[in-house]
Amino acid sequence: MTRWALVGALLLGLGAPTVAQGVAVNSVRFSPDGTQLVTAASDRTLRVYDAATGALVQTLPGHDDYVVHVAWLADGQGLASASYDGTVKLWDLATGELTRTLRGHTGTLFYVDASPDGTRLASTATEGELIVWDLTTEPGAPDEIAWRTQAHDEVTAAARFSPDG
Repeated sequence: MTRWALVGALLLGLGAPTVAQGVAVNSVRFSPDGTQLVTAASDRTLRVYDAATGALVQTLPGHDDYVVHVAWLADGQGLASASYDGTVKLWDLATGELTRTLRGHTGTLFYVDASPDGTRLASTATEGELIVWDLTTEPGAPDEIAWRTQAHDEVTAAARFSPDG
């Protein structure tokens, strides 16, 4: 069984929300150590599952629209989520708390990725823009956006950091 077939079977076996229930699971990611997986869904939540048992570990509400993508932070203790509400949110899994909200795109977000060293995030959106966020700055600081560029004339659906950052 492929990894993605396993994820699909696991999610269905867990009773995870499905399209048939009116909830689309938009993104699924394993934790860096493979012990957990997280889903991002159209019900505006993230759900974290134990990858070995399928038990729901926690639900993270907080976005105002569909959550379309999720990325694990380098330490495996946090998540970054991108939503149609135009925000990237950072989550602390130890507490289940929202720790930071990043705003800067004018379009609908599509994708978020974390750098291997944990200091930056990249987010993409419908207006074609790519933003790289500096997580070492204070929230809301003028240099919170490390840089931005018009990557494409239309939708920029994804962006990834290279393994060496």
